Amino acid sequence: MLMWRIPVLLLLLCTDASAGAQESPCAQSIDEFVDRTLPASGAPGIAYAIIDDGVVCTGARGEALAGSGHLVTADTPFQLGSISKSFTAVAVLQLVDAGFVELDSPIADYLDVFDGQA
Repeated sequence: MLMWRIPVLLLLLCTDASAGAQESPCAQSIDEFVDRTLPASGAPGIAYAIIDDGVVCTGARGEALAGSGHLVTADTPFQLGSISKSFTAVAVLQLVDAGFVELDSPIADYLDVFDGQA
């Protein structure tokens, strides 16, 4: 179940980064990796973008929904699901490391909407 969420995450990166992206030499090695690993992931398809030192590599493989015949493109929408919780946790912990948030403080210290609520 978790494995299909990784392609969704990669799609999100692709959605913003692929505008104006050009095929680059790194795309072939990434495509080969995706072709080898996608079947074992259980995901019907994937879209990705990788930015390395200013070089953007993008690609898409497989179907949006298994058996649908609708191929994945850089514009294929995917449901985000619960993976956003991981991003939120990372962002909060980065704020803790930077000294902007204390984990033991009440949420009302940071969000006024929670003032007066237990």
